[in-house]
Amino acid sequence: MSESIVSKALVYAADKAANQYRTKGLKVPLLSHLLGVSDIAYQYRDSAFSGSDLEMDELIVGALFHELGDSKDWASIQNEVSDKFGPNVLKLVEGCIEPCVEGDYFSKKMAYFDFLAKASDSVAFILACDELHDLKVIFSSWLRNGPSIWQTIPAGAKNTLWYYEGLCRVFSRNGSHPLLSEMEYLLAVLNDEVEQALPYIHSGSISF
Repeated sequence: MSESIVSKALVYAADKAANQYRTKGLKVPLLSHLLGVSDIAYQYRDSAFSGSDLEMDELIVGALFHELGDSKDWASIQNEVSDKFGPNVLKLVEGCIEPCVEGDYFSKKMAYFDFLAKASDSVAFILACDELHDLKVIFSSWLRNGPSIWQTIPAGAKNTLWYYEGLCRVFSRNGSHPLLSEMEYLLAVLNDEVEQALPYIHSGSISF
């Protein structure tokens, strides 16, 4: 891995994500999320989804930049990204841009599942890292705060867990994978937690 390109990418991401928060899921600093996703990509670098023909440093930088394509500045910085980090990184970022779909929660998520199913192996790997990081944030928040965390997630517990079950099915197209195993484990624990909390839900003391 080229330390120079990754180091340069870290500085670039810190500048572009400064003072920004994610707009979906739990409210976390954008830079924290980008670093978390790239860290997961690094951890699983030796078992990235088959079919990737990219250099590993390009995959790590792509993971670090995966949400740049959704930023309001993307049109003005995409040439800069290509010039500084190469066309392969640019292609990864563009591949991570989610389609705009109208409809209810389930319609949007089903469209996203279809989008993931058609993504390249490299893009699918980065987006799996993205989703795993989101799930890890939810899991950590649950460990700290208990069932009350579901009241801070607009989709609620049942819909959120349904979504991650769907993600696991889509990502399983690549066969058995350590990243997928971690996602499935966290999901199973959270599913058990929700089942145990059902009496409190029915009593009205917890809203899911």
